[in-house]
Amino acid sequence: MFKRLFVLLLLVAATVSVSTPARASTLSIALYCEQTSGSPTWGNFSCLVYPSGGTPSYTYQWYEYSGGTGYFLVKQGESFYDSWCQTGALTRVKVVVTDSVGAQVESIRSFRCTNPY
Repeated sequence: MFKRLFVLLLLVAATVSVSTPARASTLSIALYCEQTSGSPTWGNFSCLVYPSGGTPSYTYQWYEYSGGTGYFLVKQGESFYDSWCQTGALTRVKVVVTDSVGAQVESIRSFRCTNPY
């Protein structure tokens, strides 16, 4: 799974950054998501975020998008997120990373949940 995710990392690198004038380096993140398994009606997916720059240590907040209600917080504390999605549905995941001095950056990934079989 992570070997495929690494290949995906190389192909779909999306880096988001925010600058803060008082730091030696800018906090930035790379967010990667991949569907890992599934069935005719649902799928599993994993997301990983890689922070760089800023001032370590980092905190993580993961959100999923729920149609008309917008994003809702689903997990805090880890640099990875595993969940499920409904086959055929557009799935959106957002992560907010905060460094130890309060600089924040976020990234959003959208993908259609597919039947991998």
